[in-house]
Amino acid sequence: MKKWMMSFLLSGAVVVGLAACSDNGEGEAKEDNSEVLVEFEGGTVTKDELYNAMKDMFGEQTLNTLLQEKVLNAKFDISEEKIDEQVAPIKEQFGENFEMALQQNGFTSEEEFRRAVKLDLLRQEAAKSQIDVSDEDLQTYYEEEWGTPRKVRHILVEDEETAKEVKQKIEEGGDFAELAKEYSTDPGSKDSGGEVGEVAVDTNMVEPFKKAALSLDVNEVSEPVESQYGFHIIQVTEAEEKPAFEDAKEQVKADYQKTKMDAASIQEAVDKVMDEAKLDVKDEDFKDLFAQQ
Repeated sequence: MKKWMMSFLLSGAVVVGLAACSDNGEGEAKEDNSEVLVEFEGGTVTKDELYNAMKDMFGEQTLNTLLQEKVLNAKFDISEEKIDEQVAPIKEQFGENFEMALQQNGFTSEEEFRRAVKLDLLRQEAAKSQIDVSDEDLQTYYEEEWGTPRKVRHILVEDEETAKEVKQKIEEGGDFAELAKEYSTDPGSKDSGGEVGEVAVDTNMVEPFKKAALSLDVNEVSEPVESQYGFHIIQVTEAEEKPAFEDAKEQVKADYQKTKMDAASIQEAVDKVMDEAKLDVKDEDFKDLFAQQ
C-alpha cells in the first residue's frame, strides 16, 4: 500500500505546519484588509494570513502537484475503472481496517486516496508516452518473458550445488512439497510446500524469480535460478492459457512499458510534459520553481 502514500497530500501536514508557524499572539501580526476568518480576544486571523502561511510552508509542493494534475489530466485519460482496479485489491486486503489504514498513511478519506492513485497513473501514462516500442521488441518480450498469471511454488537454498541436488531428486520422483519442507530456507513458504501464491507481470518479486516463473509451463520445474536470496527451484502448478500474441498484444505492450519505467524515468517524462505545457507563472514567488520551463 505504501507505494500509493503520496507525499503531496498535505492535509495532515498542513495542520501541523500551521500550528508550528502560527503567530501564537506573541509577535506583531501583519495587518491586512482581507476577510476575517477567526476573531479572538485581542486580534483576528484573516484569509490573507492563512493563505500566506500555507503558501510559505507548502506553496511550492502544492502548486507543483496541482499543476501536474491539471496538465497531465488534460493530456492523458484515466478512467474511474482504472482507478478501481488499483484501489479494489487494497480495500480487499485491509477489509474493515481500510479507513484506518488510510488515516495511518496520511489520507483523510478514500476520495483523497483515489486522487493520489489517479495522479500516480497519470504519471505512468506520461512515462509510457516516452517509450518507443516496436513490434519486434514486443514479440521478443512475449516469447521470452511475458506470461499469464500463474500459481507458483519454490524451494530456496543457499548454494547452487544444493539446488541441483534438489532438482535431481524431483526428477527422480521426489515430492516437491516434502522436499520444500526439508530443504527450503524460505520461512514464509517451506511449511506450505513452497507455495508462494500467484505470480503475474506486475507482481512485486525479485526479477530473476518472476522472469523464470512466467516462462515456465504448468508442472515444469526450473533449473536453479539465482537471486539475492539464494538459489530457487521453481514450479508452476496452475496457469491461465497463454493467448496468441496478436490477441494479447495490447496487454503485452502495457506490461513491456512497465518494465522500462522507474522513478527517474517517470519524473523525466513528467518534466518533459510540463515543459511542453509552456507554463506562464504569474506569481513572482514561484518563478524559480518553474525556471526550467
